[in-house]
Amino acid sequence: MKLYIKALVRLLDSESKSWRKTTIILHDGAKYGQSNNMIEVLKELRLPYMISAPHSYNISAIEMLFAGIKTGSLNEKDLPTGKG
Repeated sequence: MKLYIKALVRLLDSESKSWRKTTIILHDGAKYGQSNNMIEVLKELRLPYMISAPHSYNISAIEMLFAGIKTGSLNEKDLPTGKG
């Protein structure tokens, strides 16, 4: 995970030095992302981050994306999905 975060920061820094002012890294609260080691890396890289509560599907960014896909133009035939 640390390698991914460091690579992501390098990419974002190369695109815009001020991305930290308009971006928050939203983490789903998995244990590996809450370790002391990971928190140190996030602070070292000066990453604006937020850890969401466990099972908080209503505010999960990926769940909102999935909901859009399920009801949007990618599901034109209105096929049933895994969740009601």
